[in-house]
Amino acid sequence: MKALPTQQRALAKRNALISAAERCFAKLGYEGCTAKIVAEHAEVATGTFYQYFDNKDDMLHTLAEQWFFELEHALDDHQSSPPTTDIEARLENSLRFIYDFHEQKPELHQIFEHRRNVDGTLADILNRGEAKLQQHVVQFVHALKLPNADLVAYNLFAMAEGVVHRHVFHSETKQDKDAVIQQAARMLASYLHHPS
Repeated sequence: MKALPTQQRALAKRNALISAAERCFAKLGYEGCTAKIVAEHAEVATGTFYQYFDNKDDMLHTLAEQWFFELEHALDDHQSSPPTTDIEARLENSLRFIYDFHEQKPELHQIFEHRRNVDGTLADILNRGEAKLQQHVVQFVHALKLPNADLVAYNLFAMAEGVVHRHVFHSETKQDKDAVIQQAARMLASYLHHPS
């Protein structure tokens, strides 16, 4: 990735390109989004795009970095609220937080998932971001003093991610969002109360 500009005007152009790219990827998908289209939406010359980004993959990497930066800060804010001792309530709050975050930019998230298998740099960014999220789950499970805490945390994270992805990204789902989150929290809490 190219170095961040230091002047306000240059930063504003770069930020306009990032916002335009996010809209472009969401509307046109990975294949349909080009540097020229992004520049047009940002109301700058195509050459300006290349001043700040090497290509659309570089832009996608920037969006992924930004995605996890926002998620991590939102997660820190979420975790700074007073914790409840009710495991089911904590799980429900966390699932709702993850669900709401994914629901904000579902098209972009799907592009990340589709591209990660062919773009090693993107895969590294996503893996690092997911590792940070999983670390929060590990801390939660360790606090419960469960046997095989790392394995439990891995499965808990995978199940929570599966529930959220399935409901957010598959529009044919007819289940109510709140009911899905509450039931998932109940099921996960049931296991945590009685681990085998």
